[in-house]
Amino acid sequence: MKLNIKKLVEDAQLPIYGSQYAAGMDVFSKEDYSIILGNVCIGNGDTGIYTQSIRLYLTIVGNVCNTNGVAGIHIINGNSTTISDNNCRENSTYGIYVEKYTGAIINNNLVVNNTSAIGIEIDSDCNGCVLNGNIAAGNS
Repeated sequence: MKLNIKKLVEDAQLPIYGSQYAAGMDVFSKEDYSIILGNVCIGNGDTGIYTQSIRLYLTIVGNVCNTNGVAGIHIINGNSTTISDNNCRENSTYGIYVEKYTGAIINNNLVVNNTSAIGIEIDSDCNGCVLNGNIAAGNS
């Protein structure tokens, strides 16, 4: 198979096959970017997904984070994060908890039946956080 690629940055790394039997190619980025995608985090003693001090471009999408000890998703100290289309149910304290963050976009999450009175908690040290289209219900 022939794949035409145009480098937009001179020192960009081209995609490669990890082995001769690989089903797809490994791609690389010049940006500092992390994706947490499609995980099932159920019954952990503390938190389903926990990140601290990731500085640029974190995306948390399509995860199931249920019946965890403290929170389904807990992020601290960072910026430019998207938390989208996650299912956070029956966690002991929070469904989603965001601390000391700049530029978090929290949209289309299902956050139900968590034991805190607040399904989604954003602390006062956050700047420029946007919530859109989330369902938060039955949090006691």
